[in-house]
Amino acid sequence: MKELSCNIIRDILPLYIDGAVCSETAELVEAHLSGCDDCRRKTEQMKADIDIPADAGSKKVLKRLKRSIRLKRAAAAAVTAILAVLVFGIWLYPRTIGTLAHTQNLEITAEVRETFEGEKEFYLEFSSTVGKALRGKTEFVYSDSNEVVGEVITLYQVKKDRFFGEDDMRSYAFSFDEEQTNDFTVTLHFMDKDITYSMRDMGVIE
Repeated sequence: MKELSCNIIRDILPLYIDGAVCSETAELVEAHLSGCDDCRRKTEQMKADIDIPADAGSKKVLKRLKRSIRLKRAAAAAVTAILAVLVFGIWLYPRTIGTLAHTQNLEITAEVRETFEGEKEFYLEFSSTVGKALRGKTEFVYSDSNEVVGEVITLYQVKKDRFFGEDDMRSYAFSFDEEQTNDFTVTLHFMDKDITYSMRDMGVIE
């Protein structure tokens, strides 16, 4: 994880000094303090400020001090929550969103097959060669008259995770009625290029 900045560390310090952070956060703070003289001096100063001298008996002074501590704790708690969300996002991103697949990391099969009903279908199969799971997103392509004339398949490479249970292979099949006369295109969208197949050129549509 990227080293935390001094500003973030100083926001967390009130909670750290009070022992109100988890062990992981405490380790991050201590690791930063071991190499940062400014933040270490700031920590010592904050600890000294909390030790109220015996002659500071004014109620107003005590109220202001307590209010300041509460505000710092609230700010530190908010920063800690944001950090937790960021860390979770860093963990979750490659498992849910992933990155666009590159053709060099895939084995692609594109062929015309015959179905059990004797019809022709256009079959696509993708296999990852880098040990990552694949996730696909499909979108229709419309003509000016709002007729579906194609489909775009976008493939993402996702870090394998037993929780999501995704595979490193995906397949798609496109079949059409005998009455289909207009051409239909299937476009594969990858990181490095797009590949478009015409159903008429592939012999699926006469």
